[in-house]
Amino acid sequence: MNYIKIVLIASVCISSISRGYGQINKDTIFFSQDETIRQMHTTEKHVGICGFNGKLRKPMGILYSRSGEKLFEHLPDSAKLFDFIPNDRYNQIILINRKSSYPLVFKDELVALDINTKSINWKARAVAAKYIISPDGKYIMTEMSREDDEIRDEFRIINLVDGSILPVDFDLGDYYYATWCDAQRVILYPSRWVIKSNDPNFDAKEKFKNEYKKLSEEKKDLHLKYQQNRLMSEQYYTTQNQKLDNKIDSIDKDHNSRLIASQIKVGDTTATQYVGGPYEFDTKYNNFIIYNIATNEIEVEKSYDWDDNILTSLRYQWCGKINVDEDGNIYVVDYKDRFHQLDNKFNVNWSVQLEIPNRLYKIINEEGISFAVMEVNKNESFLISKSGEKQLLNPADNPILFVKTKKPSITDIIDLKSGIEYDTEKRLLIFRY
Repeated sequence: MNYIKIVLIASVCISSISRGYGQINKDTIFFSQDETIRQMHTTEKHVGICGFNGKLRKPMGILYSRSGEKLFEHLPDSAKLFDFIPNDRYNQIILINRKSSYPLVFKDELVALDINTKSINWKARAVAAKYIISPDGKYIMTEMSREDDEIRDEFRIINLVDGSILPVDFDLGDYYYATWCDAQRVILYPSRWVIKSNDPNFDAKEKFKNEYKKLSEEKKDLHLKYQQNRLMSEQYYTTQNQKLDNKIDSIDKDHNSRLIASQIKVGDTTATQYVGGPYEFDTKYNNFIIYNIATNEIEVEKSYDWDDNILTSLRYQWCGKINVDEDGNIYVVDYKDRFHQLDNKFNVNWSVQLEIPNRLYKIINEEGISFAVMEVNKNESFLISKSGEKQLLNPADNPILFVKTKKPSITDIIDLKSGIEYDTEKRLLIFRY
């Protein structure tokens, strides 16, 4: 990978909420227009990035020390590297390999590599949109459903010593979101969708969905048999695969799209769910769980009824569906764009109405976490205090935060504690140490 490394010495003074860096060393790594950074993970010892090198047409995973020294570069031949997560506890890099070729969808392959020897410690499989390592570095968990129609997501907690899967003895519904409360406890939010049987096109849409699913399964079976059976000729495989593609194209034309887009009413807004039929939230299944992985028991469970208008189904945020602060308070945004603080029993402490559209930022500093919101139409940013007050973000008082809430980022997390920052506009990876 071609890059330019510039060593700078800087003295920066910023406000207390943005953490004062004082006299620091700063290493800056510049990425070219051909290199795209998609994921970044920071630990006490390492920084792992995952992206794509357009010039080489390969995914890339790069491991740096906290001072900016490149320790390891992974440029696999196949385009299946999805994430590259360092784990200090066991001196590992966790590679998330994702293989998908429409309409075939496969489970992710998790590979643990020893940072020093680059040897493989173990492999495991799971299905999720994202993965998150526990605070003590012992486990990796599926953070949220991928929501692919072709494959069922399964909640997994994987032991990072050997890749074994911890038993979980309860149903999380159709989709779920999860985060670590602490090293032994997990916060879970399961959700379900139900079919609206009063749709006049219900039968036709269900027929389409079933036909599409059947053909997808036939394609998957054909592909697997071709991989496993050396006697199957490439010509036979190609011919049969094309026949199945033609059948899929035929039913696609009948329905104008691969999956039927169903408009659903969610609170005061309308959402589109691409699920092959008319679905809606099961409003009676809106509950939170705290699960103890050591005892394999549910410690706390609380449900909310939409009719009570206290807390509706959760809305996804780039800074995390569920966040937990240093005092154990829980933060979520629901589909009415209300930002809630919950206590550790899932009771609502306070709620703040956010303007639509908005971008919510999680701020990490020495004191813990806090939040800011940028209201797009007003082009104004606000800090949200621990007591639920919205305060206009003044550029004179907080110049660093003010600028950062106006700029695009990878995850909408403003990390002022680690000293590691990726500037998406300037394509700079900055190390302060």
